[in-house]
Amino acid sequence: MSATLALLDMLDCTMGDLVEPIAAAEAVKKSKKAADGGDFRAQAIARLAAQREKITRLHRAADEDARTSITRLPRRNAIIGSC
Repeated sequence: MSATLALLDMLDCTMGDLVEPIAAAEAVKKSKKAADGGDFRAQAIARLAAQREKITRLHRAADEDARTSITRLPRRNAIIGSC
């Protein structure tokens, strides 16, 4: 504690003079974080929406390919040979 008081005497200031700028800087940091966090959320939601749309589109394409690529088997009444 005496080292702190000696430092304050050397700097010719009070403890409040040292604490106020730090508190102001922390407030600015918090407001920046809040602003960046909102932007991050918007970007994350946009990315998720794009991924969901792509997955949905691929599922639809796979379903359409499955429907069009199915071929019918020959009918059973066709005689293949003499058994």
